[in-house]
Amino acid sequence: MARSLIDKIIYSITKKPNHYVEVKNPPKTTIAKLARPQDARQIQYNRWSKRYKMYSGSYLPENDRRLLKKGWEDKKQLQNGGMIMQRKSSGQTIRSDWHGQPHHYHWLDFWEKPFANSKHRKFKEREFGGERVYYNKHGQLTHRGDPEHHIYGDKKDN
Repeated sequence: MARSLIDKIIYSITKKPNHYVEVKNPPKTTIAKLARPQDARQIQYNRWSKRYKMYSGSYLPENDRRLLKKGWEDKKQLQNGGMIMQRKSSGQTIRSDWHGQPHHYHWLDFWEKPFANSKHRKFKEREFGGERVYYNKHGQLTHRGDPEHHIYGDKKDN
């Protein structure tokens, strides 16, 4: 896949993102990419993630069982049929949910390895204004009452 000169420059002057995060208002022109090089690099990483189906961040499959084949661990089965899973390489932790809505994920706000000692150890969730903290699809902290914290899996990846 041939890359443009500007994409090569962006690649060389920025750090590799840790995970897929949707970019609000992505830079499209050369000037915009140079003004916001890390956003441009995030877009490059997002394209790579989709091409090779490297699930992370807010890019997740509709079928959560596919994660287990792509470097994720099942940490806890939930009573509602969902699971808590953690990505081995980054420690990103998600909860898959089935409660009366279309299947969706919650990207939880704990990146340390909360299950390192025991599969059944309770996990702590940080409080944010008296509510649990999640990330939205743009990687920004949000609270439970914000509908943006639901991340829907990509149907094309099943």
